[in-house]
Formats: sequence, C-alpha cells, structure tokens
Amino acid sequence: MNKKFLILLVSTIIPFSGIVGDTNRYGLFLEAIYGKPISFPHTNPNNVSGELYSNRKGTVDTLGYFVRTYGTENEYLYSTYAFRNAEKPKLSGENYSILFEYVFKSNFGLGFSLNQNKYNLENLSIDKFEGNLILNVLSNLYPERALSIQDRTNLEILSPYLQIDIRNFLILNTASINVSYHFLKSSNFDPYVRIHGGYGNKSNSQPTILQYGISIGSRYFLSDNFYILSDLQFNKSDAVYNANSFFGSGGGQTIRWSINEVNIRFGTGLNVW
Repeated sequence: MNKKFLILLVSTIIPFSGIVGDTNRYGLFLEAIYGKPISFPHTNPNNVSGELYSNRKGTVDTLGYFVRTYGTENEYLYSTYAFRNAEKPKLSGENYSILFEYVFKSNFGLGFSLNQNKYNLENLSIDKFEGNLILNVLSNLYPERALSIQDRTNLEILSPYLQIDIRNFLILNTASINVSYHFLKSSNFDPYVRIHGGYGNKSNSQPTILQYGISIGSRYFLSDNFYILSDLQFNKSDAVYNANSFFGSGGGQTIRWSINEVNIRFGTGLNVW
C-alpha cells in the first residue's frame, strides 16, 4: 500500500512546466479518496477508550495499591520504570470518502461527501485501580483461585506491559458539505483548498458526531475527464452521547470527547458532467 501512495504522491508533484492545458476545469466531479492519519494532535486515547484503560501519561497510576502498601524499595523502582518505559497508548486508523463536487466558473466548488473514519486503539493496559477492583470481585467469587499479595504486587508492576490492541474500536460515519476554491482554471495541475463540515454517528450506536476541517492539496488531470489527487487534511470529530456502561464510562452521564487528526489522503476523480 505504501508503494501505491508514493506513486500517487510523485504524480501530483510533477514539475510545473508543460502542465497547462486547454480544458476548463469546471463542472460536476466525482472523487473516491483514501486517507491515513499521520498525527493525532492534542488527542488523549484514554478519553476515547474510557477510564478502564490507563493512559500512563500522569503519575497517579505509577504505583498501585499493593506496591505502595506492601512493596519493597526495589519494587517501587521496578513499578516506576515499567510505568515510564512501556509503550504508550495511541490511536491509528484509516478513512474513506466519496465526494460529489460542482466547480463553478468562478473557481469555487460546492460538494457533498459521505465519509467513514476507522480508529484503532493500540498499547492499552488496564488501569491499576480498575484492575484491582476486578481482581477483588473475582477473588470473592472464586476464593480458591485468589492471588497472593506478592502475586498481586508483581502483577501491578508488570501491568503496563500487559497490553492489548483493539482494531476498529471506533467507526464513524458522517455526511459533509464541502466548499472549495480551485486556483487554476485551465491546467492539468489544479491546487485547491477545501473546508468541510458534517454530521453523523458511530456505527450501530451513539454518539452523535460533529465533524469539520480543512484540506489543502491538488488534482492532476491525466486526461480531460480523469485525474488523481492528494491532499493534507486536518479533521476534527466531536462526540456527545449518553453512556450506560459499568466500568469507567459514566453510568448514564453525557460523555464528550474529540479526535483531532492530520491525514494524508490520495484518490482518483472523474469529470462526470
């Protein structure tokens, strides 16, 4: 997949000489776009995953109850080292868009898109406090299998390394209005800036999603009607919903979180009218 990305990227930065054509680049266009996040600025995966998982960015979860109460000085050091050096939770993902856009002779464009954003949560580990609650419940239910104090201490120390990944943890479906400006009227090379704003939800459930952002990129026409494109997009998704989960998600409270992402996107398009 990376090789395909490189080919498309090279195609969009062909030297400017010789790119001017005779066809006016206005009318109705259809685009299919694939995007990949390269950054999630000011986004905390813990806000998305819920408090059951530890974000390991603060100091509250450095030492668990058993290390603080029963641990030796060396176990304090081991727990601190594990907390600081284990891989931190992060987001990854991909996104898709189908866009219909009409570009007017004034170079302004107005479009409508259907979008899907998929997110994965990686390097998650159970919060030590929440983990102890779960183990306490299990110990009461199955006392013959209860762990010793030393076992609980060792488990707390190692917990940052006991990680899981959740694929497609979030799938957001949105519909957006797009407004764009195209800088060249008669050229194979067509740089543009595009803003979008839309509404949607998480697949098969809440929350309500408000999504908006801006893209800067270019189209490159391989023929009068067919082109490839690439752009850099900043996208923000704000979510509001009523949660009713048992652990760490609010118990009926209204939950709000945001995902800020920078996407590199590639696609193809067709002048359909």
